[in-house]
Amino acid sequence: MKVLHVMDSAGLYGAEVMLLGLMAEQLRQGMEPLLASIGTVEAGEKPLEREARSNGTTVVPFRMQAGPNLPGACRILSYARSAGVEVIHSHGYKGNILLGMIPGWLRPAPVVTTVHGWTAGSGLSRMRMYEFMDAIALRFVDRVVVVSQAAASHPRLRSIARERVRVVPNGIAERLPAAPPSDPVLARFMMQRPTICAAGRLSPEKGFHHLLEAFSLLSREEGDSQLVIFGEGRERMALEGRAAALGLADRVRFPGYCPDLCSFLPFSRLFALSSLTEGLPMVLLEAMSAGVPVVATSVGGIPELLQGGDTGVLVPPADPEELARGMSLVLNGAEAAGAKAKRARALIAQRYSVQAMERGYLGVYREVMREGAKRHV
Repeated sequence: MKVLHVMDSAGLYGAEVMLLGLMAEQLRQGMEPLLASIGTVEAGEKPLEREARSNGTTVVPFRMQAGPNLPGACRILSYARSAGVEVIHSHGYKGNILLGMIPGWLRPAPVVTTVHGWTAGSGLSRMRMYEFMDAIALRFVDRVVVVSQAAASHPRLRSIARERVRVVPNGIAERLPAAPPSDPVLARFMMQRPTICAAGRLSPEKGFHHLLEAFSLLSREEGDSQLVIFGEGRERMALEGRAAALGLADRVRFPGYCPDLCSFLPFSRLFALSSLTEGLPMVLLEAMSAGVPVVATSVGGIPELLQGGDTGVLVPPADPEELARGMSLVLNGAEAAGAKAKRARALIAQRYSVQAMERGYLGVYREVMREGAKRHV
């Protein structure tokens, strides 16, 4: 089966990591995944393209002007037709908008899209406009896949017929022994004191400003703890400035994007996720698989993943006091936190493997292919 994955990536974050894992597993199962990588005319080789090629996936870059682009969409569909693609799988609003603007009868293959999560756009911004167009585009694809049961009932899917929505949780590959960390200096810093680890794009919806406020509150009780936030983004300077204003500059590190995050997890006492909105965060799956106790906000599919608090500590979003309290519970309750982490590790191996994810998507692909065959009889 030939599947064309379509994505406009901005780095190697959760959606990209999920896609790389899915394509690698599809290759192992004898399928032929292809990557249509969207980017602007000025874009060079993207990290996603580089990683996909190194994994053996065929990568076809599509460079076009930003925004809705009918000629660009036609080029992608023309390639899909010439390559004999049987399913087109979009990841993200840009691919959805490009493909959704083309009538279904003109598309050479059924279109499946994965909604990895939603941003917290507001006001009359460009992002808000794209979110509006994405919501319309989702009505015209063959299947909308969400990554958790909670996401299936999200208000933004209200106009989508229930029979066209499927749930396929994200999955991760079996953990290999972690390589030595790429930054020994940072590793030594993390070993000095009990370290709280966080990771993600440095953007408003990740709630890192709430995490800094929570860490400031925690520091009044846990004076020897420290915080490392991995990731890059437009909020970096503001977050660094806030850490300094809170008097935390010597106890908070912003090492940037880290391709080998898993090698630093063993040096973490806990993993904190402060997001205001999420789908099913890959970084949380990684932390749980590594046996690191987690404290996370109860948004998106996280309550489902943490089993209502059985496999990690759940706290309300945008509540620094509760987040600080949750982190304190883990730091001061090693035995209980360790028991939760052990159950979390078993849960990931059982329900959130890359193999289970691949089987879920294969089922969706077969559904839309059967429907397409019936329409052409």
